[in-house]
Amino acid sequence: IPLYNKEHYIENTLKSVLNQTFGDYEVIVVDDGSTDGSLAAARRVQSDRIRIIEQVNAGVSVARNTGIENARGEFICFLDADDEWRPDYLATIDDLTVKYPESAIFVTAYAVNMGNGKINYSTRLEPETGCLPSYWLTLAKGYDFVWTSATTMRRDTLIDAGLFKPGEKIGQDLDMWARV
Repeated sequence: IPLYNKEHYIENTLKSVLNQTFGDYEVIVVDDGSTDGSLAAARRVQSDRIRIIEQVNAGVSVARNTGIENARGEFICFLDADDEWRPDYLATIDDLTVKYPESAIFVTAYAVNMGNGKINYSTRLEPETGCLPSYWLTLAKGYDFVWTSATTMRRDTLIDAGLFKPGEKIGQDLDMWARV
């Protein structure tokens, strides 16, 4: 979880992880030099599963890379500091990793609360397989099938791809998905 000035969200984000029905995970929060009360808010959520790493502000790509480099597990689940997971998210990801052991990237459906009662839902995958027939063809139809906070990747795949590019202000996730 890259954390930068999300004081009003991070506690709910962390609680959504701690409420997972799947129990074999660690949480790495990388505080990227927050200037508000984000770090204190993250520390208020107590759990042996949570590790907080502090660094000087270097941007979301560097924060994600710090988390990846410090992770102990085979899979990296991304979660932004102002997003939340449903309680079965990690169980769903675990099922996908077993069902598709040859895959390097796993995504789930997601919903984005746009405010005013409007919710945007992700594009559905092929119902027969649960797989994208083609990343590039699906991307050409409109990008809404991969959301960072609903994406999991193998740690070694991320490292082999060169991690996230430091300094990119937007689209660093799109760049990573394309390289993978």
